[in-house]
Amino acid sequence: MKTKLIRLAFLIFSVPCIGQNLKKDEGSLLALKASGAISSQGIVKGYYFFYQAEKSSKTSNNYLLQILDEDFREIDKITFTKPITYKLIETSFNGAAYLFLFFDSKNKKSNLLSFSDKLKKLGDIENPVSNKAMLENYTDLVNGFELGEKYLATISDTGFIQFQNGLITAYNNNLDELWFERISGQPSEAFQFSDGFGFLITRTYTDERFVEYDLLINNPNSGQRVSLIPIKSNLFCISPLSLTFEPLKKNIVIFCSFFNKKDNPLTENSLGFCTLIYDISGKYLSSKTIYKEELRTKAVVNYNNNTDELRDNILFHSFIQTNDGKTFVIGEEFKKKTSVGKMLLSRYSPPVHIDVYNLVIFEINTTHDLEKTHIIKKNKSKIFFGHVRVFSSQQALSRIAKKEGGFDFRFCQEYPDKDIFSIVYKDTDIGNREDVLGTITYTPEKTMKLNKIRFKFKTSFIEAFPAKPGYLLLAEYDRKEKKTDIRLEKINY
Repeated sequence: MKTKLIRLAFLIFSVPCIGQNLKKDEGSLLALKASGAISSQGIVKGYYFFYQAEKSSKTSNNYLLQILDEDFREIDKITFTKPITYKLIETSFNGAAYLFLFFDSKNKKSNLLSFSDKLKKLGDIENPVSNKAMLENYTDLVNGFELGEKYLATISDTGFIQFQNGLITAYNNNLDELWFERISGQPSEAFQFSDGFGFLITRTYTDERFVEYDLLINNPNSGQRVSLIPIKSNLFCISPLSLTFEPLKKNIVIFCSFFNKKDNPLTENSLGFCTLIYDISGKYLSSKTIYKEELRTKAVVNYNNNTDELRDNILFHSFIQTNDGKTFVIGEEFKKKTSVGKMLLSRYSPPVHIDVYNLVIFEINTTHDLEKTHIIKKNKSKIFFGHVRVFSSQQALSRIAKKEGGFDFRFCQEYPDKDIFSIVYKDTDIGNREDVLGTITYTPEKTMKLNKIRFKFKTSFIEAFPAKPGYLLLAEYDRKEKKTDIRLEKINY
């Protein structure tokens, strides 16, 4: 059984890289502050590494931005200076330009910095952040929480969109403002299609008992609003999970959990999930509901010798649409546990935790009906919380744990032709004292293939990151040598 305590952990490494391998010894002059994959339309095109060098003054730091290609070869690097109060929040790549979002924790400002694909500086703008919710979100990220919401979206090759609570702003690559849209709520998802942009808007009321959602559609050139449609049902309480676009049918599809009409989605268990379908003008077309009873009985496929039935509580991580029109919904089972004894007798032992169980995949066909339920058995893990979370609902705890990276699911990786994808998760083999990195790949033959990479507890610590199609980027920390080996590893299926 694995255990995790929700906390912050920082590993500081140094440079450089050669070919597909990057070995970093501790204690050199450059400290890695942020890194990640650079993606375009869901496909990894390269990587960025953002380093802090020695201070240029008491109030400013020197930074190094290094760009690598998909094979981990250096493309270019650039140095620049920022005040010490600036923290990197998010990065984006639209196919022709990079965008970096910083937050100035002292002066409460956001800073957008853009570069061409050759690292020529294109734009640098700052805007005050006065919205209380945005300030709280940015402060959480500065303090080490993982990015739970996206604040940037792309306009293919030509620009970017920034989300703020109550505001959507579009820029070109030089960060000249193209248009803006004031809204009531927080944009949480976006997609671009030939006839416009679609946004999912969340509106939370003061007591957080009522949350409402809208679908906003804008003209791609002027940004003019095409339609704003409330996402709701006369029969159920609806909680949207994902927004996708079907290019062949030119339909907008919203995947939702649904509840009894008077239930609170933040505290109650859902009845199942449903799809709401609209055309590109925002006109409602149809819907489909899938109850939990159907999820448990319809063509269940088990992996790793699983004999468990599907559990009630599932946190949804990702939604993938393949070129044959199918949709795959990836989730993870969980349950809140409270120890009354620990709550009463101990100040230090966390009385509340979440048990995390199996990985689940729901396979939805082109008519939005459930085709199969895949259950991938893995060892139970625990995510611990402090005393302050004793009275939080399990739905609220699961959202906190997801935001802080506590679940075993890591990411989904798609291929360019959209007929293959891989799901990456972590597990343990207690008997052999091994960490397990698992991949589940949907193959061109329309089957799921499972593969595992194993690492000994005592000798190494492993983490996986998205990479070019067919590969994982693995960072393996050697506990004895105190070195990190970063390499590309082929996904076998």
